[in-house]
Amino acid sequence: MKLVIFGNSKVLTGFQPALFDELSGGLVSSYNLGLPDYLLFVENLEQLCRRGERPTHVLLPFPWPDEPEQHLDLFRPGIKDARVMDALFPFRKLPRNLMVFSARARSKGGLMAFYQECRRQTEAMLAQRGYYFIEGQSHYPGHRLPEDFRLQKDAPSRPFTRPVPLDVPAFHKLREVLERNGIQAIFVPVYHREGEYAPPATVSPVAATLAGFPSFSVRGPDFWSLPNRAFSDPVHLNEEGAALYTRRLWDLVGAELIATAHSSALPPAR
Repeated sequence: MKLVIFGNSKVLTGFQPALFDELSGGLVSSYNLGLPDYLLFVENLEQLCRRGERPTHVLLPFPWPDEPEQHLDLFRPGIKDARVMDALFPFRKLPRNLMVFSARARSKGGLMAFYQECRRQTEAMLAQRGYYFIEGQSHYPGHRLPEDFRLQKDAPSRPFTRPVPLDVPAFHKLREVLERNGIQAIFVPVYHREGEYAPPATVSPVAATLAGFPSFSVRGPDFWSLPNRAFSDPVHLNEEGAALYTRRLWDLVGAELIATAHSSALPPAR
């Protein structure tokens, strides 16, 4: 059984495939396809299927975007300036990136040492099947936020919402890819710091929204509140927090995955 999880950098730093597979007893082979600031995952899923790497299950802590991905058209209004600039001048950020790389290299033993460190981290991420701890944004001892850490924008009385738009091209495309390839998508909770939002409802409102679509299921609330000590920065988990989140995901969907694996292994009825 093959499983992938899509999302942004919270997924990148929150899901440990090796641990998830260990908890499954070897029945599941999982991969973390979280990417920083990137939720346009439908095309990536379709490419996996085209390459013969079709997963049986997809975990979705985040929904698809509510706007279609726009292709560059200089004569159509509504295109963001950044997209136009990136298309016209694809290397425009190279000088700045070189300066940033050089500045950071000074504290890492020089350019070659920093290059080797970046290469090592890339190889480690590949070995961990997409999981990556963002150490560069961690500034507290032991990579743990203080217990009394708070941000001014925290709103413990404001609910966290996870809108699931149905009348958008991304949903129609995702549904078509899932049904054509026999893939089950499971909405699972994302994570936030304790006190960042109001406690969520026990059952996610997404369940009612997707009730009529058999390729989708919803498990758990919209999010889990995790303690500050599980975070390395205000947004991302440290390695211990990632293990905690991964174990909770297994506890949430593991029985369903095992049941599916066993039923798939049974010989067809005569």
